[in-house]
Amino acid sequence: MFDLASLYEWLQAQSHLVLPAVALTAFIESFAIAGIVVPGVAILFSIAALASLSGIPLFDVLLAAFIGAVAGDLISFFIGRAFHASIPNKWPFSRYPEALAKGEQFFNKYGTLSVVIGRFVGPLRPVLPITAGILKMPTSKFVSINLLSALAWAPAYILPGYLGASLSQSLFSAPLLTQVLIGLGLVSLALPPWLAILRIGGLSLSSKHQRIFWLLYALFALMLTALLVIFGHLDQFDVWVLSHAVDIADQTGRTTLVAITLLGDQILLIAIFLTSIVFFYQIKHPNAAIVLCFAGISAAVVTHLLKYSLAITRPELIVGHFGTYSFPSGHTSGFAILLGTWFIIAMTPSAKRHLLLKTSLLSAIILMASSRVLLGVHWLSDVIAGLLLAAALVISSEWLYSALNKKQGSQDIAPQADSGEAKHRTSDWKTLSLICISLAVVYEGLTFSAALRYYAPW
Repeated sequence: MFDLASLYEWLQAQSHLVLPAVALTAFIESFAIAGIVVPGVAILFSIAALASLSGIPLFDVLLAAFIGAVAGDLISFFIGRAFHASIPNKWPFSRYPEALAKGEQFFNKYGTLSVVIGRFVGPLRPVLPITAGILKMPTSKFVSINLLSALAWAPAYILPGYLGASLSQSLFSAPLLTQVLIGLGLVSLALPPWLAILRIGGLSLSSKHQRIFWLLYALFALMLTALLVIFGHLDQFDVWVLSHAVDIADQTGRTTLVAITLLGDQILLIAIFLTSIVFFYQIKHPNAAIVLCFAGISAAVVTHLLKYSLAITRPELIVGHFGTYSFPSGHTSGFAILLGTWFIIAMTPSAKRHLLLKTSLLSAIILMASSRVLLGVHWLSDVIAGLLLAAALVISSEWLYSALNKKQGSQDIAPQADSGEAKHRTSDWKTLSLICISLAVVYEGLTFSAALRYYAPW
């Protein structure tokens, strides 16, 4: 029987092996069949806690888990592709035929999405990559989804042990523990509306009742967040998160974070919104232009109204000085509203198959939100509020867009059944994307050097 306590004691005496142990455990947890036998989740929790108590940087632990998980999945996938015909008859796969059968059944039911879901489901995690290989899923698609899903998997399995040990070691107190639990609850509340907006995991906004539910959900969660901030029930939580976030930023380097956060600058977002509005009017899709105009103006008005009404002060951890208040994060809300509105305009019945695009949009939004905390210019509660505000406005924009199309009796820019028309619409989106990317590149080139100095830590 596996002795977790003995492993923990041994690693305490061999602290230089903690990171290799994280990578190896993540590898085994993700590797074909082996993850069923080895209690990888419990081991990762314990080693992550030990890493925290040993003073090993959080980023290093996350990176080790990410590398191990990606390697385990990739090797499993290529084993499946190379030996797809004979695998069920070979050990150890022959000993667990029901695991492979369940993996194949799950893959056939959910397709590409199964690779993402399966990474977080214990019994399926070690069999889905090899199943994807056996069923000859395209290599480029598997690698892309594997990398993106591992970015979420590593924090999900490392942070509970790492931050839990940190909390218990030096900051453990009843008020802080309560705030941490409340704060983590709010983080979990901010994600579902975006899954619905992007049609991920079976959630959607396809009906009036669904729009009403998710709009009320986002508004309620936003109001709850604001009240908790106003009454100081997240103060210790915000400070605790920021102390860890700044350490991560120092370890990873601030250059990438600054490049990401510049994409949410107000000047660039206004330029992209105006460019998109003009573009859609030019190609005779006024409904799209109206919705973008509504989304952009609403984002600016509501964000600034909340900032100056609540007057929450920012963290003072960088050289630069902002002239606006902290709550909610305008970079987060503006960037998320732009991507979300683009998505609902481009949404078509076939878009449910574009999982890579959806996960890329969600990852971009999360990266923007994370950059604001990691750079030390916003509290975590600010970006949670920004995500919820953006969700509410994007849902409202989708409602408006649906009403305009229904009144006009068209689908506006959605690709029609005719393949030539669909190609034409796809070409329009490629043109708009190229224009906006060019704007972003020019803006980054003009402002990046000054931004590095502005976001430099004290």
